[in-house]
Formats: sequence, structure tokens, C-alpha cells
Amino acid sequence: VWFAAHCKMFELPCVVHTVDLPLGQWRSNEDAMRAAKAMKVDDRIVWHFVDGGSTNDGFRAEMKELCQRKSCMVVSDSNHAYEHTHPEMTWFSQVVT
Repeated sequence: VWFAAHCKMFELPCVVHTVDLPLGQWRSNEDAMRAAKAMKVDDRIVWHFVDGGSTNDGFRAEMKELCQRKSCMVVSDSNHAYEHTHPEMTWFSQVVT
């Protein structure tokens, strides 16, 4: 929501794909969606509430296909442990442009 709001503020023509665990940091997924709607950025967000987060095979397939069609940038703000972050960034480094 924060990133989408900044994209809107700076008039950047982008869409934010957010990936969160089904019961992520928010009290509920609906809270995140309500916050986006209140900030009028809900049209800029594609929500992915998936088991496994960014390691989910379905999510990765969708991101790979998207990055083949458009320029992509990844902002990772999840599990900051090396054991999670290094493999995540290694995978994304192969698909982002």
C-alpha cells in the first residue's frame, strides 16, 4: 500500500504486485485492502496472498511471465534472514529487467 501510494504521488505508471502470506503482517487481508481503497490506490495493486510467499511456484510463474513483458523492479520487505533473502534475490535477479 505504501509503495503504491508513492507511485501515485509521483505519477509513475506502475502496478504493484504484493505477495504476502495468507495471514501476514496485517490483522487481516481485508485491512490491507481497506487501507488501499481509502488511499485510492487499490487500482494500482495486484494482491497475492499465497502460502509460501515469494517462494510459491504459482506466484513465481506469474512474475516470470510479467517480467518478460514489462520492466520490473523488486522491493523485498519480508523475512530478512539470509536463508530466505539470498535465494529470493537470486531467483528474482534472473527475471527482473
